[in-house]
Amino acid sequence: MSLTNEEVQRLEEALKATWAVPFVDDIEGFVWESIFHYIKQLSIPDPLPIWGREKLPRGTRRPTGQEPAPKPQKGKTKSLFDAVDKANKIGWSLKALQCTNLAENANFEFVIQRASIFGKSEQLGFTEKLSLQTPPADLGRAIAKHWNDKVLNDMREQSVEEARLVILIKSLDRKQYIYIERPLALFKAEDFEWAWSNEKFVGLQAKQKLDGRPALKWYHSQTQLFECLTLPPNATRIQIEPKRMEVGKFVHTIPELLL
Repeated sequence: MSLTNEEVQRLEEALKATWAVPFVDDIEGFVWESIFHYIKQLSIPDPLPIWGREKLPRGTRRPTGQEPAPKPQKGKTKSLFDAVDKANKIGWSLKALQCTNLAENANFEFVIQRASIFGKSEQLGFTEKLSLQTPPADLGRAIAKHWNDKVLNDMREQSVEEARLVILIKSLDRKQYIYIERPLALFKAEDFEWAWSNEKFVGLQAKQKLDGRPALKWYHSQTQLFECLTLPPNATRIQIEPKRMEVGKFVHTIPELLL
């Protein structure tokens, strides 16, 4: 999966425009999500709170002419797909990472989920309580199910039929960017060899049985699940020279453009 020529141009333009804003400190989070929506020409969601109306206790009435006090409603959610093309039922999970090695086939890893499996034994299909003493292969099955359940549940909740992962790799000086897009993976625990990285049970690693390549890492103390990938040779690469707009000029120019 790759970007069209027009999408590559929009990505480059959006990166330059974003860095021109003196109040933006990095390409991440909502900033990256907004850029991606622009690339795909999807409507950019507004993160400002949606103001609702405060409900009165049952059996009471609001005095005539008294305006209800607004209260903020839930804005951003923890849904897996940060961007959804509703018409084509495509969902993208978006990541933005800094890497020091941007060479082809360089290894990198990133968090894909908060995977707290201890205390969820029955939910994950185990009759005995999961713990550090549980065999690594069983922990691996629990971790894979935890992830797969999240993916399939959010696909249903967000009406997604085609799930994708998009990663924007950033250089330290923010001049180089690599765009990677691939199908969002579901994991089969039996495809991996699961083992603790050391005797202190710091991290559980999953290596591909076919080639021994590290595929997943799980750290129980932070309950974080990492996926391990390599930079593909055919990934889209963009190089820019970030330029900042002078803050005073920016502050005085933008309000005029909003009129």
